Amino acid sequence: MNDEKAVHRPSHKAATILHPSVYIRKESILKMLFLLKVQIKEIPDMPVKDFLGFVVKEWEYFIRMRKRGRILAGGKLAGSRGAAAIIEVDSNEDLDQLVTNLPLFPFFTDIEITPLVPTDKALLDVKRIHSLMK
Repeated sequence: MNDEKAVHRPSHKAATILHPSVYIRKESILKMLFLLKVQIKEIPDMPVKDFLGFVVKEWEYFIRMRKRGRILAGGKLAGSRGAAAIIEVDSNEDLDQLVTNLPLFPFFTDIEITPLVPTDKALLDVKRIHSLMK
């Protein structure tokens, strides 16, 4: 199999590059990807049962956002009070809304948001750099 054919590249007719990691296709807009990591280092000063009620709401929200396609993958950080998710949004405002609407948002002690470059784009970038080194 030819490597060139194995890599998905939007054709000039089908896509326009707006930014290195965002393409507009005729049928849809590829969204921005982020890695979201949150942690709660100390349980808040409230009854544990009440706090666990927030945790239940958090996972229900997480599942709703996954069903809507806004959270692509993620879960609890094993052995800690934290979670991570790969999220897909249209804008920074959508990102902020998704994060601040998390039921546990007021209790997070650490929030890390990292932009991600889609794997197809990362492969194109490294192939381009590799070809310049020949």
